[in-house]
Amino acid sequence: MLTDNLNRIYRSAYYMNTLIEGLLEITRIEAGKVDILYEATDVRQTLDVVMSNLADKINAKELEFQILIPPDFPSIHVGLKQLTQILFNLIGNAVKYVDAKGRVIIRMVVEEAMVLVSVEDSGPGMDEETLKHIFEMYWRGDKFRKTIAGTGLGLAVSKLLVEMMGGRIWVKSELGVGSTFYFTVQQWREK
Repeated sequence: MLTDNLNRIYRSAYYMNTLIEGLLEITRIEAGKVDILYEATDVRQTLDVVMSNLADKINAKELEFQILIPPDFPSIHVGLKQLTQILFNLIGNAVKYVDAKGRVIIRMVVEEAMVLVSVEDSGPGMDEETLKHIFEMYWRGDKFRKTIAGTGLGLAVSKLLVEMMGGRIWVKSELGVGSTFYFTVQQWREK
């Protein structure tokens, strides 16, 4: 009984902390208080950091995980902190919504001085109503609100960060098939 109560307290505290951090990040972005430090970044190392933080969840679900990056993929000049947060939000969502033994595929390519990143999953997909609102703060859709924990801020923060770095973000999804989130950032940017 005591362990159950402690687990509930821990989950509630974790949820509140995540919510507060998300709100603070959005407030800083909207107030223009986020400085992006552009630096040469090896995307493989960045993905290693993200994947190590999600490893327990990936292993618990026995997910098929693929990272498809060309061997000659260059270093990019990007906000490392922001890129890490965007990748963590998108990959974390894919892991969260995919059923056990599902599939997640991450792709990165350079196209015309832009880096195109996609995070594809074999999750439940989204309906048209959800797709209309997916990047809005607190939007989670009725289907998952009570069954999967979350604050509804990760995608809103990701959208703001991508746009701050001169890119764009979008999603394609099909119910019962899965979703693919895409975003672009400039390959090289001085400021």
